[in-house]
Amino acid sequence: GLRGYTQGSANIFKPAPAFGLFLSYFFDLRFALQFTFGTSNHSFHVTGDGNKDANGTVGMTQIAFDMKYYVNTQNVTKGLAKFNPYVITGFSLMDRTINVEGTNLGGKERGYAFDLGGGIEFPMMRNKMYFGGQVMYQLLNFKDKNTEIEFNGHVRTHSYANGDSYTLLAIIGANF
Repeated sequence: GLRGYTQGSANIFKPAPAFGLFLSYFFDLRFALQFTFGTSNHSFHVTGDGNKDANGTVGMTQIAFDMKYYVNTQNVTKGLAKFNPYVITGFSLMDRTINVEGTNLGGKERGYAFDLGGGIEFPMMRNKMYFGGQVMYQLLNFKDKNTEIEFNGHVRTHSYANGDSYTLLAIIGANF
């Protein structure tokens, strides 16, 4: 899939491929608990006062616990009844690892996110496998969310790593 950002983070971090593993446990035909491990690696560029630039990478890793609710499609036409649309919401533990090119600067920090999204699944191979798509918006919360990025504590960049994250995913699954 693809992970991107909104607001100030969209000006700093470039969208990048995202991938991961999902495991869903179904309580019944409508409710499921989904465990997710996902990762993406983004490039970034920030310009400070005096034309000082910083380039590098930021890696995002998430562990999520989400609840899925599958919408009832029994009362729609026969062709559409095979599709399985759902809404999903939950929480993620986010790890952000920053590496600045040409320096020893960088580090790892932990944040949290509230997840909200939706998706659809299409059964294949007599319901043994499925193909699906999912859209997720994550309200990110890192301790420096509304803080200006500065170089060496004094060179201003006028850039803020505020904003949230979104993912667009294609999913191939197996039922067991």
